[in-house]
Amino acid sequence: MNNTTPTKKSNHVRRLTKSPLFFLAATIILSACSNSFSYKPIDTRGITKKQEKTLGLRGYQNIAMTRLYSTNMSLQADVKRIGKQLIKANHLNNEDYTFTVLDDAEAHAFSLPSGYIYVNTGLMKHLSSDAELAAVLGHEIAHVYLRHGLQQEILRGTITPNGKLIKNISSPQTISFSFVDSQEQEADQFSTVFLKKMGYSPKAMLDVVKMLKIQLRYSPNPNKKNIYYNFDNRIQKLSEIINSTQN
Repeated sequence: MNNTTPTKKSNHVRRLTKSPLFFLAATIILSACSNSFSYKPIDTRGITKKQEKTLGLRGYQNIAMTRLYSTNMSLQADVKRIGKQLIKANHLNNEDYTFTVLDDAEAHAFSLPSGYIYVNTGLMKHLSSDAELAAVLGHEIAHVYLRHGLQQEILRGTITPNGKLIKNISSPQTISFSFVDSQEQEADQFSTVFLKKMGYSPKAMLDVVKMLKIQLRYSPNPNKKNIYYNFDNRIQKLSEIINSTQN
């Protein structure tokens, strides 16, 4: 039997479709469908927010036990301040994200499913402005928003597409060093939008990627050779985006 009464949208759906990020995400997905990107995103709709939080919490607990938090309270305050500004400017849920600086010499940042975001002291020392820090945090927020880490955990069999946890979450280093080129480009694009909302130039994201390409050669991570070539693609794409917005 046909029902002519429109289905009432949930509050969650209404909030999502009103978000500026919804329209950016839709644009990126359409680009993927037109072969602008080289991968097909994994469907994570069967995983609830609660299940995602459970997975992220496991990763957070692992970090708390195995990694050192920076005792530099000034750095911690800077990261939290810029993180909160990003959230407010882009109408995100403040409760979904936490920002922490780790005492680690490698120039690296990463995120866990459900919004745990970490920046190493080794990266902080190479950032020359609040805009560059915002670019880094915006990039990681995008990975969370687009559920890139969750997609990687499905591929590894940590969690099933319907949310059943099979094993402990992968090493954060493994997750963040295994994003495909297209996922990194997506996160870069989101970050440029975040930066504009905060009044910063999107060029800050380009400057960060160029710096990371240089610093990657000093990384002890065994996976670095697998992603080094990605930086040229990211730099080219970001340059095109910045040039198009200036014309």
